[in-house]
Amino acid sequence: MERAEDTVQLDAALERIDAIMHAQPEQAIELCEQVFADARRLRQPLAHVIAAEHYGHIMDHLGRGTEARDALFEAMQVAQSARLFVNEARLLEQIARGYYTNGEYRQAIQYWARCVEVSDQSGHDLRTWILANIGLGQVYFAINDYSSGLTLLMDSQSRIHEVDDPHLDAKIKINIGVGLMEIQHCKEAHEILKRALEICLANDFGDYSAESHLRLAQVELLSEAGSLESAARHLEEALVSARRVNYRWGESFILAAQAEVLSRQGRHQAAVDRVREAQAISTSDGFGHMLTQQHFAAAEYAKALGDFQTAFNEVSQGREREQQMLAASASERNQELEEKAGLRPSVSRLLVELSNNRLIEEGQLDPAFHLITQEGSRILDVSRASIWLLDHETDSLICRCLYVAGSGEFSREPSWRRREHAAYFDRIADHNPVVAHDALHHPNTWELDQPYLSPRSIRSMLVFPIRVAGHTVGTVNFEAVASQRNWTPDDIVHGNQLTEVAARVISSYERKQFQQQISALNAKMMQANEMLEQRVMERTTSLERHAVEMHELQDKMYAMRQRLQAMEKFVHSLPEQIGSILATPAVQDGKVGQIESQLAQIREMAEKLAAMAKQ
Repeated sequence: MERAEDTVQLDAALERIDAIMHAQPEQAIELCEQVFADARRLRQPLAHVIAAEHYGHIMDHLGRGTEARDALFEAMQVAQSARLFVNEARLLEQIARGYYTNGEYRQAIQYWARCVEVSDQSGHDLRTWILANIGLGQVYFAINDYSSGLTLLMDSQSRIHEVDDPHLDAKIKINIGVGLMEIQHCKEAHEILKRALEICLANDFGDYSAESHLRLAQVELLSEAGSLESAARHLEEALVSARRVNYRWGESFILAAQAEVLSRQGRHQAAVDRVREAQAISTSDGFGHMLTQQHFAAAEYAKALGDFQTAFNEVSQGREREQQMLAASASERNQELEEKAGLRPSVSRLLVELSNNRLIEEGQLDPAFHLITQEGSRILDVSRASIWLLDHETDSLICRCLYVAGSGEFSREPSWRRREHAAYFDRIADHNPVVAHDALHHPNTWELDQPYLSPRSIRSMLVFPIRVAGHTVGTVNFEAVASQRNWTPDDIVHGNQLTEVAARVISSYERKQFQQQISALNAKMMQANEMLEQRVMERTTSLERHAVEMHELQDKMYAMRQRLQAMEKFVHSLPEQIGSILATPAVQDGKVGQIESQLAQIREMAEKLAAMAKQ
């Protein structure tokens, strides 16, 4: 019952956010943050991601999109785990837009492309598909390819009738108008921006009403037939709408445009005063690129007034801002230059060298794992990289190698048992990586919080299952400490490549183990064969001896049969012979001498019979 009440409260909070997000953005932000906390506690993924979508829109309109990035990535991992594909696509679109706003076009393109892919998987969420197309069109605009950008936007416009979304319709038209302005098609730009403004006014879209008025003012300033008075009126309307919904980025842009109108009207001091208002907003809200342009604009207005000291100061501040912006990206540019010059190995080169290292094919587990974790830490720029192997007998993961970049040392961590981390073990059985931007709240890693993550200040994890012969045998882990690391598509690609190298090491090791087992088995078989041959020879000799003995026995038996036959014949003939003797005349006549002679013959026959019997 209590859980049902909590769910009702979450739904009510989301409705309240939706109602006030444009008019009261700061209150809506506080509500979003409260929903995040409640949704985590109650394990309510849908409420979490919906609040994050609102949060991203609000922060973007306030010009604070970068601040929302961690929350958006956390919500995206929640959506992925809960298989909320539609919400995941929407979050990807917002993440891409944040990168675009910061001028990080490569990442923006990657996330918009991924947004389109997820949108297709979810049954082709047309609204999100259109938003991604708009974003990609804006990237084309940023690199001055207006033709390609307009093609994408026109494709989106041709399908807007399939979705009932006037806000999105206005967004497309505003962007088409900007593109048409850039290629000097001012008349067409004016017409489509007017239609966008009509939609915004009819639906009370404060942010897009402000931008439509702003863009119409720009058309007036750009067109030869344009009117400064008309531009000024549009800008006044734009400023009212922007301030009504606290559209800070728009407000700063509009104030700078008003300063330009005032300057063209010859009111240079008013232009300086107005651009200073814009600078104050850009400074407080961190609109770096816009602030730099506003410093240079102020310098021109001061110069027109003859105030060269102010002009010099503004130019100096503008140059300083440029240097700061250049310094912020200098590391990345220097790395690119060093890679091109061969002074710094590229990621591709590092991966190729690692893959070709002799330790990989030799299957030397520990030395190879040391090499992979050290190079992996360098390639992904993470604090910790480790390799864990599954022990099926104990049903646990054993840390075979941990590299800590800060100290440059190798060590090991205590083993993890399935019974204590069931969700994690179940997840790594899949072949897909665990992308935990916020590991403390990721459903597959949050159970590692107290025993592992928090004691080591680990905030983000990237875990790749090692698969050999179709089975998971371990993992390669990359971990960021202290602050959240929002893993990029490049990080995932490089992590997969490192994991494939680890799988090769294990395969080579197992192959060597198998070869050693085969060699040992062959040796045992040879020994067994030799023993068998010896036994066969001994048996053969024994059989031959027995055969001779059998032949001898057969000969004796034959001789015995012969003697027995002779004895039997003699025995059979004995009565006849005795009878013959007894029948002789000498016996009949009682002649003693002859009788004795006959008795001697009988004794002789008896002795022969006894001798034959003994044999």
